[in-house]
Amino acid sequence: MMYPCGDCGKQVRWNQQAVQCDACQKWLHTKCLNISPINYSILQQSDDPWICPSCYCSFLPFANCSTISIASRSDSSVESAPGVTTASSPSGLRLYYCNSRSLLPKMDDVRTAVALSRFDILAFTETWFDIGTRPCEISIPSYTLLHRDKVGRGGGMCLFIHDSLPVVSQSMDQSSELLSATVRTSQGLLLVVVYYRPPGVTSYLNQLESALHKLDLANYKKVIILGDFNIDLLQSSKAACVDLLGVMSAFGLSQVVASATRMNANTSTLLDHVYVSEPSMVVSCKVHPPLQGSDHNSVLVNFSFEITRSPPVTTRRVWLHKRADFEAINDDLSTALPVVDELTISDIDGAWNVFQHLFLSTLKRHIPQRSMSGKKKQVPWLTALVLRRISKRNAARKLAKRKDTPSMWQRFRCLRNKAVEAVRAATSRTVRHINSCPLYQPFVKTSYHLNSFFISVIPLWNSNS
Repeated sequence: MMYPCGDCGKQVRWNQQAVQCDACQKWLHTKCLNISPINYSILQQSDDPWICPSCYCSFLPFANCSTISIASRSDSSVESAPGVTTASSPSGLRLYYCNSRSLLPKMDDVRTAVALSRFDILAFTETWFDIGTRPCEISIPSYTLLHRDKVGRGGGMCLFIHDSLPVVSQSMDQSSELLSATVRTSQGLLLVVVYYRPPGVTSYLNQLESALHKLDLANYKKVIILGDFNIDLLQSSKAACVDLLGVMSAFGLSQVVASATRMNANTSTLLDHVYVSEPSMVVSCKVHPPLQGSDHNSVLVNFSFEITRSPPVTTRRVWLHKRADFEAINDDLSTALPVVDELTISDIDGAWNVFQHLFLSTLKRHIPQRSMSGKKKQVPWLTALVLRRISKRNAARKLAKRKDTPSMWQRFRCLRNKAVEAVRAATSRTVRHINSCPLYQPFVKTSYHLNSFFISVIPLWNSNS
């Protein structure tokens, strides 16, 4: 049986030192991970789980990563999402949608797109999330995640809504694959609905119509319904198209996507639809290249109505250690700790909470603090090489779109793959550095639990980067 290395791709032989990831079950050479013989022998004797750098990449929240306005960058070729151009209305709402065909392996690419640009709502169908998918693996900082797990084979959907748009409520229809969210904007309530119709399902219109009646669209000032309907609107004379458009028209909705969203060597079909209650609020609706590994193009819609966004700054409290009264800290802790020892707390979590509250309250009393604000840090793995690869990919896409020749499209696909490889390699190196740095070792060894890892390692990374 062949066991390829999860890092270099070469075969892991029986006489080579290697470790197996407890998350993805892949084997990796110790040389590829720069694990010393001493650490390797420690791992052999340890019963603790070991997680490979690639899996850590999906676990890390990359704290302090921000949504950076692409308009503020001097390099105009860097796009905001895979194949997405700059919005026509900088202050208007931006919505990004794609049929992802398994979103979990593509989360690094999505987080990179979010770190490079600014959009307010991201919607995905065919995420293939199931009950075993952990929220920490698919979360994006500064975004609220709403998701619905798949039913059977395929399916699943999710919404990422920026924190500047408060989510009032959410709902899922039990009779059809539909996820909705009510968002509060400065111009009233906005209803966003994601829908997926599996191929071959014919008796869906009654279920969809019933679900829309339950949502009571008349209560919302603006309505957006989008998803993969698996009905080709380019063949508008067919009965399926006429019936679907008739139902949507009865609810006062208009379809705004005009180009094919799924193309292969022989066919071009418009399967991914976006319906809006007011066509006049759409500034632009464009179809762009898909996420890596998906056979559906992505859709970017720019809306005219403005929304209020959070300023691109962070406010944090800073300890002024030079002005700290360490003698008072020692006196208070010396008095309080014996009292804590006398408490009979059998629960270890409860004991830790008591000590944490006592310790932090003592520090706050005797160490002055001040508030500081500044721009959010760039994600640590977004290096100059990654940005160059992304820039070359975008330039190749524009050239291929203009010349429209097979050789130009092949060049674009090659550069696109290199950009994806650069992103994943950079995230892997970042986590590998965290794993090997002596500063983080005491925390990494004892922080395999995700929440503990986030709390202990990421603040250290941010303060020392």
